Amino acid sequence: MYLLDKINISKRSFTDEGFLIVKDARIARSGIQEYFAGELGLTDRDPFDVIKVYRPESEVFNSDSMKSFSNKPVTNNHPEQLVDSTNAKELTVGHSSENISKDGIFLIADTLTITDSESIKDIDSGKKELSNGYTSDIEFTAGVNDAGENYDAIQTQIKGNHIAIVKKGRCGSECKITDELKLKGSAMKKILIDGIEYEATDQTAQAVNKIMADAETAKKKAEDAEEELAKEKEAKEKMKTDHKATIDTMQAKVDDAEANKVTPELLDTLVIKRTGVIAVASKVVKNFDAKGKDCETIRKEVVQDQNKDLDLTDKSIDYINGRFDLIADNVSAGKSSTLNDAFKTHASNVNDDELSDSEKARNKSMADSRDLWKKPVNAVAS
Repeated sequence: MYLLDKINISKRSFTDEGFLIVKDARIARSGIQEYFAGELGLTDRDPFDVIKVYRPESEVFNSDSMKSFSNKPVTNNHPEQLVDSTNAKELTVGHSSENISKDGIFLIADTLTITDSESIKDIDSGKKELSNGYTSDIEFTAGVNDAGENYDAIQTQIKGNHIAIVKKGRCGSECKITDELKLKGSAMKKILIDGIEYEATDQTAQAVNKIMADAETAKKKAEDAEEELAKEKEAKEKMKTDHKATIDTMQAKVDDAEANKVTPELLDTLVIKRTGVIAVASKVVKNFDAKGKDCETIRKEVVQDQNKDLDLTDKSIDYINGRFDLIADNVSAGKSSTLNDAFKTHASNVNDDELSDSEKARNKSMADSRDLWKKPVNAVAS
């Protein structure tokens, strides 16, 4: 079976002819690698089903298998068929050296020589991974390897045919062409650090960019944390302000209640005042009922009763009280409670000089008692 495996090219330099020399290239490894069912020629399942193929060290590093990768052609991508003498001139862009060795789980080619200028440009542009083309036997026997990994098949009788330069290898990034020296004519990456532009190899640029990205992420997290802290501080300040406002409001209510608290003296005055208003209303309004009515409502009712045609809708409290006082004066004097008679009574000129001192004192006492309800509550209390 003709299979394609993807691996590594390592340390690079150039010859005087411009050939690319790659030293210690990782071209294969042992372990489990994944293939699609279609790559393995399986027709009894979906061609995109993943098949885990186990490559035992005993097979990968078998002496015959290792020698099969000596002096093999290097190709740029995999050809559709195995490389042989009929197509080597068309497909070959370089070759491997004779020395093939083992390094851990990797199969190492001592040297890869790339002679084709276009392929060298592709490598300089980032096409750095390697993929083996080889034949082997596949035994579809599932099992578990020594590392405890499950597999679906075992690969044996591995025989190398060519080594392809590819963008993405099955062996992964561990099997690729890497830099040791600055490449002749290779494009260097440009990186920006603190506003200054530097040239660096691809690997260095990646490392620096990662460090800068991590630093930016850390900075963003710190800024977010600082912003969250500021929001919490603002919320606490608002709570503090709202709490103070609530306390001030409550204190104002307490102060107001203290200033206007009902003392026994004030309560007596209020009772006398209301009793006086009700007394006037009871004498003036037929079937009067004071239940549920305050003094202001009672006064208005009395004025309206005595002045049927008077519209009190827009009249002020002072106006109502003045009209009520006139009515109350007439009631107190035992005279008519009508508006015209009340005006006449107030217009009369009573000569107090004709009364005795005892009569004057009695009249004053009665007047004070009668007019007590007229006085402001705070004035009476004081």
